[in-house]
Amino acid sequence: MKLSKIRHLLYFSAYSTTVLLLSKPHFMRTKIYIISIAIGLCMSPNSQAQTWRHHNMAIPSGFAAKTVYGEGTSIIATNNSAFSSDAQVYYTTDSSTAYTGVSPFASFTTAETPIVKSHGILFAGTSNGIYKSHDNGHTWATTPNVTIEYSLYAHNDTLYAGVGAGTGVPQRSIDTGNTWTSIGYTGSLATSFLEYNGVLYVGSTNGLQYSSDFGATWHTVSAPSGLTAVSIVGIAAMGNSVYAACSTGVYKTSDNGGTWTNVLAQDMFSLTTVDTSLLGGTAQNGIYQSSQNGSSWTQINSGLPFTGVAAYLTVSYITYNDNYVIAAVQGDSAIYVTTLGTLGLHPSSTTNIRSIAGTTFDPKIMPNPASNEVTIQLSNSSKENVQVSIYDITGRRVKIDQYIPGNIKVDLTDLVSGSYFIQVNQGSMSTVKEVSVIK
Repeated sequence: MKLSKIRHLLYFSAYSTTVLLLSKPHFMRTKIYIISIAIGLCMSPNSQAQTWRHHNMAIPSGFAAKTVYGEGTSIIATNNSAFSSDAQVYYTTDSSTAYTGVSPFASFTTAETPIVKSHGILFAGTSNGIYKSHDNGHTWATTPNVTIEYSLYAHNDTLYAGVGAGTGVPQRSIDTGNTWTSIGYTGSLATSFLEYNGVLYVGSTNGLQYSSDFGATWHTVSAPSGLTAVSIVGIAAMGNSVYAACSTGVYKTSDNGGTWTNVLAQDMFSLTTVDTSLLGGTAQNGIYQSSQNGSSWTQINSGLPFTGVAAYLTVSYITYNDNYVIAAVQGDSAIYVTTLGTLGLHPSSTTNIRSIAGTTFDPKIMPNPASNEVTIQLSNSSKENVQVSIYDITGRRVKIDQYIPGNIKVDLTDLVSGSYFIQVNQGSMSTVKEVSVIK
């Protein structure tokens, strides 16, 4: 198959001994590393107080993290090394003890996608199909009816996947991956998904498309030119905007896909939102953070592995849990973490959530108690989009989404029984209501 982009990255340093390794492709992009062993040349330019640190207790040499997953205090990482016979998945349940390795996949199977959660089940896409875990990554089982899988995304109780040998045709499943149906997309191999504000975005090895009518019609993003004929490595949302990352940078739309502008000119490999910030991993320049809706960015690289020739190792994935922001770095046998507070991000608390309660904004949330769904009825005529966040009793955010004004239906089927706080934001107005979920 003709790939949209094949690049070879050569890293080297003087007075060094080199070892040539060929890595697995990242969304079909081939890379060659020349790993240098040098004295005095592998110092990071960020020699100030360390931001990132190794988190590799019991992770063996040769491990290569494809993606990482965080929830609560747990961290799960998938091993994508072609040169390692070690376990394929490593997990720690409290972010501080040693990792435990498991080999859930069939022989010669490699992890290819992020780990996602739907219906309370973890899913991982591999070169041999989708695997699922009912016990937070301790054991895994195959999912029927899916062969080759290149991308995976969960939105509430719907799974989206790019399936098929060499084709990556996007399909959706609403029954935990047992059956799949087409979403009507006919573009190139799907690499990333996002469903936000009623719009479904699909990134591919040849650009970006979106649909506002559940896949009945699709629109191809044709401008700016930097978003065309490139592999989309990540799509993220924050506030009323959506961001797409590729080899030419990060692009932003605030009108549901209609127009896009470049907000960061870097060779990107990953993109995510953490609390109030965008975080992007690059091919050679480490990690960038924006808390200004993409209008300005800051490099946060201190402690990341450095090649010795003004280049960092590729940051292939970024996620977070209650304690840390977590990064997967290619070509290094470690996970890298930094505390949320170090980046100016702070986990919510029920005290802070309760204090948001508004006096001029009083939407109705029914029923309460609820089982699988609540309806939010707005008390004003504002046309601004609505952001709904749900927090558990510990203050951990468990769900966030954007909605068009009206009678808003919020899915609760992923939640277990207990008390939750629903925060509703519309423009400058915000309020919080407590809701009981009974299964």
